[in-house]
Amino acid sequence: MTAFGTASQVLRAVTEGAASIGILPLPQDGDHEPWWPHLVSADPQTPSVVGRLPFGLPGNARPGGLQALAIGRGAPESTGADRTLLVIGTNREVSRTRLLSVLKSGGLEANLLAAVASAPDAAANLIEFDGLLSAEDGALQKALVPLGSAVDSIALLGSYARPLSAEEMAGTARKASARKRS
Repeated sequence: MTAFGTASQVLRAVTEGAASIGILPLPQDGDHEPWWPHLVSADPQTPSVVGRLPFGLPGNARPGGLQALAIGRGAPESTGADRTLLVIGTNREVSRTRLLSVLKSGGLEANLLAAVASAPDAAANLIEFDGLLSAEDGALQKALVPLGSAVDSIALLGSYARPLSAEEMAGTARKASARKRS
């Protein structure tokens, strides 16, 4: 394990193959220097998001617990309980509320993690979706129709298995304990 001082160093290490996996903080709206826009690239050497940490969410045991995303290389594989990160680029003012409303009306469960201005009135919106999606997904394309030409790009940032809730972790632990006693 190697510690790096900046997100750009982590991105470089994974991109250049000096590291297989990089761990970066979960993007937050208002980050001073967001790292995630650097993953929007057509270059096949660019890493993608492959995991979210911690895999077992702590519930209310540790308030304010840190969360992170793991980046690496590899094609998405369905686990049956996935989340997908997409960046939806808009070329004019589209409110976050409107964007999420359009997605919900289209049957997609989505959570806006962060947004950065890419030009006056334009933005790159990092959105987490339930399920395994691609930028070309038919349901996504149909959901975005009401925004028309305001959407100018959709990029896949990666996907990961949905972290387990505290309740799911407790249930898994009980099942494992019961198997040991049998």
